[in-house]
Amino acid sequence: TRTTVLWVMLGLLIGILGSLAVPLAARRRLRRRLRHAPDESTRVEIEWQAMIERIGDLGVIAPRGSTPRQAGRFYQREAYLEGDQTEALHRVVSGVERSRYAPPGATIADIRTDTQTVVKAVSGVRRRKDRIRAAWWPTEGLVELRERRASVGRVLRTPLERFQDWRAERRDQPH
Repeated sequence: TRTTVLWVMLGLLIGILGSLAVPLAARRRLRRRLRHAPDESTRVEIEWQAMIERIGDLGVIAPRGSTPRQAGRFYQREAYLEGDQTEALHRVVSGVERSRYAPPGATIADIRTDTQTVVKAVSGVRRRKDRIRAAWWPTEGLVELRERRASVGRVLRTPLERFQDWRAERRDQPH
């Protein structure tokens, strides 16, 4: 019975750590993308895309090809945003438009806190199951884990492919 308890505890620990993998991967991916952004304009674009993905994870998906202004109107209508939430959304949309269309060297406001306000507001009007799914299975995290798995596969394949090439060359050489 002591062994059974240890196995159950080990299983629970692995389950808990495994369930944290996707949200932590999402957070790591966003931080890395922001850290490697060459300029403020790119940071704003990354924040905008991250907000769109997080809102999409909550089940509110703007029509494909929407401009920031069109997407903003869609989010305001579909998520029933009002007051400070609407103002935050307008600041986000204005920041994105400015980062895209302002002349080089123009000052661009940081939209991070406003994107967080908008996502929180959208989350507040969504069903509980949507909020749970968005928190535990964010698209950013799934993309990050897929990319990591692919890169590990490439790293592991490379030595094997080199060995196979070497072996084929040795076979083809006349003795």
